[in-house]
Formats: sequence, structure tokens, C-alpha cells
Amino acid sequence: MKPKKYFYFNYKFLLNFLKDSQTFLYVICLIFLISIFLGSAFSTPEVFEKMILEFISELMELTKNLSWVEMISFIFFNNLKSSFFGFVSGIGLGLVSLFSTFINGYLIGFVVKQSVLSSGVFVLWRLFPHGIFELPAVLISFTLGLRISIEPIKLYFKKQKVSDNLSLVYSFVLILILPLISTLLFLILNLRDDKLSKKYLEILLDSFNIFIFLIIPLLFVAAIIEGSLIFLI
Repeated sequence: MKPKKYFYFNYKFLLNFLKDSQTFLYVICLIFLISIFLGSAFSTPEVFEKMILEFISELMELTKNLSWVEMISFIFFNNLKSSFFGFVSGIGLGLVSLFSTFINGYLIGFVVKQSVLSSGVFVLWRLFPHGIFELPAVLISFTLGLRISIEPIKLYFKKQKVSDNLSLVYSFVLILILPLISTLLFLILNLRDDKLSKKYLEILLDSFNIFIFLIIPLLFVAAIIEGSLIFLI
């Protein structure tokens, strides 16, 4: 197959896979929006505010003398590390994807609130370009992490002739109650079934493909935009 056709069909397939993951994406986006609202609309407990400000201060200290290329590299690998952790943690630890989503959203809400308080509401237009490519990449990586943690439980319930909707609900409940034990237990049970293990392996491989062909390019473009804006400002 020619490279042009390969990439066309590959991206078309990956986008269809993301469409199949839309329920998980909705959950991630909902948690993200709620956490942004909480971070921006309510006062942050003093101990957490101190931790966040220290984190931001350390980040600024690390980047203050970086060149344009170094800034882009720093942003790219920092976001890549965060996205990859949120993604792979789904193998056995689905709750981490949800928790990471909440923390990232809360941090954004906190930064937005502090920026508006110090510089006015129009400062949001300066912050907006930073998230055009980064936020979709991060949210998709957390979505994949959530799906690969939910899927073995969902597949098991479907094997027991439970309907799709109920199997999904049961899976989410188990992830929230027993985030590590439930995923690993049902993963082990599925691996004993060749058909289910093959299905789960396909989902894992498709998720890794999305990370390589979609998330990494988005993060790279985001790093160039953010690094350039920071460097110019």
C-alpha cells in the first residue's frame, strides 16, 4: 500500500476507534469541565494553594533561561510524560485516568482564576492558544487510559450475557470501588478466553496507535505554539 493511502486508511480507522470510545470521552470531558469549574469558582484550601503555587514557581524556575528550542522540547516531553502516564495507567489502574483528569482540570481552573484576578478577563484570549492542541491530546490520552481499564470488565460482563449499557455501568462502579483489584481480576479472567483476550489485545494496539499517530503529533504542534508564545512574550 502507498504511504499516502496507508496514512489515510490508518487515520480513518483510528478516528472510528475514537468514535467507538465516545462514552469514555464524554466521561473524561465531564470530569474535566467540573474540575475546571471547581478550580475557578471556589477558593482553594490553603494547603493545596501553597502546593500549586510552589509547583508553578518551580516550573517557571526550570524554564526561565531556556532557549526557544529548549522551551519547545521541555513543554513537549513534559506533556508527553503526563499524557503517557494517564494512558498506560489504565492497564490495571483505571481510576488514575479519572484522577489525572480532575487534577489537570483543577489546575487550569486555578490558573485561569488567578490570571483573571491579576490581569482581567481579557487575559483569557492570551491563554486560549496554549490549549488548542494540548488539551485534546491530553483528554484523548486519558480517554484511552479509561477505556483500556474498563474494557476487560465490560467484556467479561458481556460474556455473562449482560446488556451493553448495564455492563458499562457495572464496569464503572467496580472501577470506582475497587480500581486496581477489579481491572486486574477481570483482565486475568479474560486472558483465559482466547476470543476475549484477542479482542482486548486489539483494543490495546489500537489505543497505542492513536497515541503514536494522533496524540504525539498534537503534543508536538502544541509545544511549538506554546514555546513560541512564551518565548516571544
